Order: sequence, then structure tokens, then C-alpha cells
Amino acid sequence: MKTDFKNLLELLYSDSRENLNLALEMAKSYEPNLEEYFGYTLNDIHIIINWVWKWKPKVENPLAMKKLELEEKLEIETVPKQIGLLKELQHLNLSRSYLKKIPPDIAKLQQLEILDLHHNSYLEPLPIEIGNLKNLKKLFLSCCQLENILPQIGDLHQLEELDVSYNLLTRIPEEIGQLRKLQKLKLKCNKFEKLPSQISQLSNLISLNLEDNQLKELPAEIKHLSNLQELFLGKNKLEGLPTEIGELYNLKDLSIHNNQLKALPVEIGQLHHLEILHIGSNQLKTISSEIGQLLNLQKLNLDYNKIENLPIEIGELKNLKEFFLNSNCLQKIPAQIGELHSLESLSLGWNQLEKLPSQIRNLVKLHTLSLSNNPLGHIPQEIIQFQSLTQLHLANCKLKSFPMEILQLKNLHWLYMDVNNFQCIPPEIEQLSHLRSLSLSNTHLESLPDTLLNISELRNIYARNNPLLKVSPLLENSGRLFTQEPEFPY
Repeated sequence: MKTDFKNLLELLYSDSRENLNLALEMAKSYEPNLEEYFGYTLNDIHIIINWVWKWKPKVENPLAMKKLELEEKLEIETVPKQIGLLKELQHLNLSRSYLKKIPPDIAKLQQLEILDLHHNSYLEPLPIEIGNLKNLKKLFLSCCQLENILPQIGDLHQLEELDVSYNLLTRIPEEIGQLRKLQKLKLKCNKFEKLPSQISQLSNLISLNLEDNQLKELPAEIKHLSNLQELFLGKNKLEGLPTEIGELYNLKDLSIHNNQLKALPVEIGQLHHLEILHIGSNQLKTISSEIGQLLNLQKLNLDYNKIENLPIEIGELKNLKEFFLNSNCLQKIPAQIGELHSLESLSLGWNQLEKLPSQIRNLVKLHTLSLSNNPLGHIPQEIIQFQSLTQLHLANCKLKSFPMEILQLKNLHWLYMDVNNFQCIPPEIEQLSHLRSLSLSNTHLESLPDTLLNISELRNIYARNNPLLKVSPLLENSGRLFTQEPEFPY
């Protein structure tokens, strides 16, 4: 008898639909045994099998599945309690549905490693039994209108990734500190005002996303996240950072944009592994010399601050590839910027620059240069050294004539010169054989040369709001001349 029941179980969980059907027929003789063994009746087995087949008719045997993906099945509002019979399941995806309730029986899926429920905005609080999923490694609950995280979350000791972004959470339970194997924690777009000190116990955490909350401060205990490589704090209400942030020695990506920072702690210079630093949209007036200690920095964003001067130590950032300084109060750039030999993109728009240091000629790897909205009056001769340049922004730079130096930039693809003051451009512009887009709106243009048509890659010529402009029928009918807004911002 025992041998027959064992054979029945093997057939039930085999990979074959034929064996499954055979097992279901045999099971009629073992109904009491089935209920004792599973806690479910034979009818329950039929219910869960048919439920799976409704959505996944090609599955051979639902009971033997290791992965079930039912994302965007909008008709699914509930999961049958018999879900607990899918004991082989390792990955369950029920995201982007109208799911309202998860049954407590989900706790019987002891092989489950991934549970994805994101974008279920009608979902009721999860059952407390969720804490019994002892092998769960990834739990995705973003965009579910959740107002609380169950304290039982702390029982998921194997959890490596937790995403509860885009919810209505106002607090994090202290039990989160028990998730010692957690590597990624996403809390973006909630309503947190502070973090529990227990978050410092997540010693294996690699990535922490706290963007778009109401945080006013960080706990000093954050220093204990010794393995942290990514820290996202943008769009909060931070007025300062704890000095202990300098002890996050493995940090590679630090984002603090859109806060209320007036200064950075000098300890930030201790983050020697930092590769990306985004401090845009704050209230910084100065950048301390310690910035020069970030020798591995590749991307630095200081847009939308009140910075008046850059420290000469900026020249120490030999690995910097992208440097954003738009919308500050800069009147000059230190000569040491010419020492940034790896720089590929430099954005200096919306400042008060009247000239650039001659040392910029050393930035030969530049492919993007933005100088728009500065009172330059002319562009420096050194620009001819930028033979890798593909994108040049010179809008509203008080230019009174077309800079002939631009004609030597043979790899230029996009050229923006709107809101200047010149009546014509030279016929030699055809030398820019790779030009794709040319923007000359609001420049007092009176004519355009037909030689523009010799640039085979040029598809868009924007010349909006030039009332005196006259062009030949050939150019006017080319299909390349437009009057709408330019393809890209200045």
C-alpha cells in the first residue's frame, strides 16, 4: 500500500501530462491518504491544475512546475488557496494584475526563491504567513499601494533583494535589520521621514535606494553598511550628510540630487572607490578641495547649484569622463580643467562665463560640449583641437558672427547655435560632412547657403523665428528646413 502511494506521488509530480492524468485516476482510491499527506483533497488538486492550465495550457504538469509567470493577466483577482500544492515552484510572477489577495497557503511553497507581485495596486496586506517562506531570495512589491511592511519580513533570512518602491509606506519595521543576507533594498518613492537604526545591521547590503521620500537626515549608523556600493538619496529633504558617510569605503555610486544641501562633509574625500557622484539641484556655493581625492570618479554632476568657483584640485580627477556644471554661478573655470584628459562630455551651460582657459585644448577626447547661455561673445581658438566632438551647444552665447573654427570639427553631428546674432553662415559649412542636425532659430538670419544640401547626412535645419530669412526654392523644398522646436534641448 505504501509503495503504491509512493508511486502515486511520483506520478503526480512527474514532468508528463500523461503520468499526471494516470495519477489523478489512481488518486481516487487514495483520497484519505492524499488529504492527510497534503492537507488538500483530490478536488483541490484538480482546482489548482485547472487554474494553471487556464492561463498556461501548454504546461505539461502544473504540480511539477518550477517557474510560473502570469504577469499582466488582468483577470486574476485572487490566487486559489490550493497554490500551496505547487510545492516545486521556485519562481512565481503575478505582477501587473488586479490581484487583491494572496492566500496564507503561499507559505507552503517552501522551494520558492522569487516572488514578484509588483504593480498590483489593489493588493491587500500580505498574510503574516509570508514570513514562513524560508528560502525566499527575492521579493518584489513595488507599486502595490502598501501602507505597511509586516514585521514578519524579518523572518525571511535568505532574502537577498527587496523592492517596496512606489508605495505609501511611512515607516520601516525594525525587523528589517534581521535580513542579514540582503544585498539590494529599494524603498524609492514612499513617505519615509527617517530610517530605523537597525538598517545598519544589513552588513551585506550592496545597493540602497531611498530616493523620493521625506528624509531630513541619515542616521550615523549608516557607516556600518561596509559593503555598500550604491546609495541613492535624491529627492529628499536632506540639509546635510553625516560625517560618517566617509566610512562607506566601498561606495561607487552616490546620488544626492534634489535635496537642500549647502555643503558636503570633507569626509566625502575618503570615498576613494567612488565612480559616480550626483549632487545636482542643491544649494551648494562651493566645492571643497577634498573632491580632488576621488581619483576613480568617472561622472560628476553639479548641475543646478549656486557654485561660484571650482577648486584647483578638480584637475586631479584624471578618470573623469562626464562633468556637468549647468545652471550655476561660475564666472571662470580653473586652468586645471585641462588636466582632465579622460573627459568626454563637458556641460557648462547657464553660467556667467565670458571666456574659457586656453588649457581646454587638452580635452581632446571630448565628444559633447555645452556652452549655451553664457556671455562668451566668441568661442576660443582651442576648440579646433576637439576632433572627436560630435555635439556642440552654443545657443545664446552672444555670438555676432558664425565662428569659422567650427568648420574644422569634421565629426560634428549636432550643432546648436540658436539665439545669437549673425545674418548668415558661410557656404563652407558643407565641410561638416557628418552634420545631422543644425539649429539656428532666433539668430537674425537673412540667408542660408544651398551648400547645406551637399551634406548628405543633414536631415534637420531649424531656423525658427528669423523673419528676414530668405532661402532658395531648392532649399525650401528640400524637406530639411523646419520651423518647429529643435530636436534636442540647447
